[in-house]
Amino acid sequence: MHDIGLLHTFDKGNTFELDGATAARRFCIGHELSTQKADLVHEMIVHHNSVGVAHKLDPEIALLHFGAGADVAGLWLHDIHTKTLSEVLTAFPRLGFKQGMSTLLLDQASRKSQNFMKPLMQLGFLKKIENVPF
Repeated sequence: MHDIGLLHTFDKGNTFELDGATAARRFCIGHELSTQKADLVHEMIVHHNSVGVAHKLDPEIALLHFGAGADVAGLWLHDIHTKTLSEVLTAFPRLGFKQGMSTLLLDQASRKSQNFMKPLMQLGFLKKIENVPF
């Protein structure tokens, strides 16, 4: 759910993190989660790409940050036991994830020059996604 803001349906013109966080919070409230939990979900999604910040916030925010980094860019894979990684990938196959994510991120970068995705693309972030070993 943390990348839902990449989809046109949830795109309100902000960064995909903020648009996704807003949609997720609304979903949580609509499914009777407490306001406190819905607010935490919002903050988790807003900060999941906040390098240098997310790991200093609530544990749930740090967990999403590190998990998303491992999943998308292969960051911190050395911290995940190989058996655990294998079990996760077996239970949740990636099924074209790299291509799909790359397409969505390129779309963001081309339409929203104010967000940090465009400079990341220029710095070779798509290569980072492509080189993830799974």
